[in-house]
Order: sequence, then structure tokens, then C-alpha cells
Amino acid sequence: LANTASTLHKMAQVLRNIPEVVAIQSYAGTAKPFDFNGLVRHYYLRQNSSEGELQIQLAEKSDRDRSSHEIALEARQLIKQIAADAGANYAVVEMPPGPPVLRPVVAEVYGPDKATRRKLANDLTEMFKESGTMTDIDNLMRDEYPVINFQVDTEKASRFGVSVQTIKETLAMAMSSFNVTTIRLKNALEPSRVCLKVPLSKRSQLSYLTQLPVPSQQGGMIPISELGSFVYKKQDDLIFHKDLADVEYVLGEPIGRLSAPIYAMFGVDDLLLRYQTVDGKELQGEYLGPPEDQTVPGFEWAGEWTVTYETFRDMGTAFGVALVVIYMLVVWQFGNFIIPAV
Repeated sequence: LANTASTLHKMAQVLRNIPEVVAIQSYAGTAKPFDFNGLVRHYYLRQNSSEGELQIQLAEKSDRDRSSHEIALEARQLIKQIAADAGANYAVVEMPPGPPVLRPVVAEVYGPDKATRRKLANDLTEMFKESGTMTDIDNLMRDEYPVINFQVDTEKASRFGVSVQTIKETLAMAMSSFNVTTIRLKNALEPSRVCLKVPLSKRSQLSYLTQLPVPSQQGGMIPISELGSFVYKKQDDLIFHKDLADVEYVLGEPIGRLSAPIYAMFGVDDLLLRYQTVDGKELQGEYLGPPEDQTVPGFEWAGEWTVTYETFRDMGTAFGVALVVIYMLVVWQFGNFIIPAV
């Protein structure tokens, strides 16, 4: 969390030099109040200490000469080196002019098993980078990393008169915070919470956590090390489903003179001409829907392309039906099939 907050602070200090920026809010290890765009992109799920966000407010459109897109391009260049030094993945997100999507360019990867999907998703991620038509390239797969769990020795806990729920509450208070009460500050519209929290310097040390006191029913305090043990385990993988099928996502933001998503997709399609899947077959992205056979590796292009295609398809169909109905009404009115056509 400290590294995340430090990296966000460095980025904010650099972005403050942009003349059009009037305010910056930093959120480290938590989600900001999300909007419709954040709802679609799942920003409300950001609760990990390694995740953060900067909310940047620009001057009114009438008070600046540059568009928000031009400012976003400059911001991306300013924070590029800071993110590289910190080993962080980042994305500069603009408010969409239309319906929000997960990312302008999205590849939805299907396959018969987890290993096949992950390999294809990793290969597509590299192709996104190699194409040179996109930036902010990422995927929604999580690298393996260890987490620490506390395993309760129920026999010892019962002997000391400590319930499992009490142990969970004590650990939750130590690792996050405990809301004691609320107070109203002067001139504040909303009450402020008073939280009890163990300092980061303490809760980041496993040796300290083993001495964490847990209240027992007999009125004494028992070190948590007497009630169980801390163990390392692999964090569970993220699992995504779409229409009852397992799927992985590869994301990108188109750049360059032709920054429409379709040109970035064409660039990746060119690289796919020399690519073969694990079963030795050629691969091509689907534009109009998911692969028919999802027992073999494949992917579907999604993102802004899907919104554009479905909008024109549905509106075009509705317009065609309207023309037919109008033609029928005019034929009924004049009793002639030729005059309405003219």
C-alpha cells in the first residue's frame, strides 16, 4: 500500500504541471466513487493494496484550447517513466463519448482449458505490443503470488475459550480498521468515522502479528500464535465467464494517426497470419460473435467495435423495416405499387 501511494503521489506531482489540470484526487488501495464508466470497467472491485487511481479534473472546455484527448496523450507520456520505474501497469482513461466499454480494443479469448486460454491470451498480449498500434496494453490474468492465511486450531481455541469469529474479527481489525464511532466536525455536512487501526509498520511484520492478543471468554488475552498458525498459499486465480463459457480478456488503447479501434485490430490480424495455436492451426479473430467451436483456441474482437457494429446492425434493421411498412402504407393509400417506389 505504501508503494502504491508513493507511486500515485509521484504521478500526481508531475501531472500538476499540466496547465489545464485544476484538481487531482488520489485513491490508493481503494475504489473511488464510481460512475457508469467505472461500473462497466469494474472499478468498484479495487480493494487490493497494489491498486490505485488518480481522478483528474480539467478546466472548463471554454477555458482551455486543447481537447481532453490531447491532454490525455500528454499525461500518458509524463507518467510513463514513473510507472516503468515502479514496475506498475497503468492506463490513462478518458470519459467515453458514448456507451462505456471495458476498453476500446478487447480480445475475448476462448479455449478448452485454462492453460490453453492463458497461453493464447499471453501471445495476444505480445502481439498487441508488437503491432505498434496500441498502448496501455494489459490483460485480466493475475500472476501467481503468495498470500498469508491464518489457520485456526479449533481444539486449542475451544480450550482457551476463544471462538473462530472472535479470531476473525481481531485479525480484520488489525489488518484493516475497526469503526469505533462517528463524530460531526464543524461545518461538515456528513459525519466522520473514528477508526481503530494497527500502524502499517506493525501489521506488515508477521512476527508482530503472531503476538496479536485475542480476548477469551474467561476475560484474559491469548496470543494468536497459541490459537493457530500463519501459512502461505497461492492466491486463487481470477475466473471470468461470458455466456456460460470460460474467457480471458486482452485489452488495448489505439494510438497514432488512425486511432480508431478497427485499424488496431487489423494490425493484430496481420500478425496472426504467421501464428499457429497449440494444436498447429491458424488463428483468426471473430468480428461478429464468439467462435462457434469453443473446444479449440479462438477469440472474438469486442470493445468499441462491438458497440458500433451492433448499433448500426440494429438501427439499420429497424430503418429497413420502417421503409417496408411505409411502402405498404403508401401502396394501400394509392392502390399502386409503382408510385410509392418512385
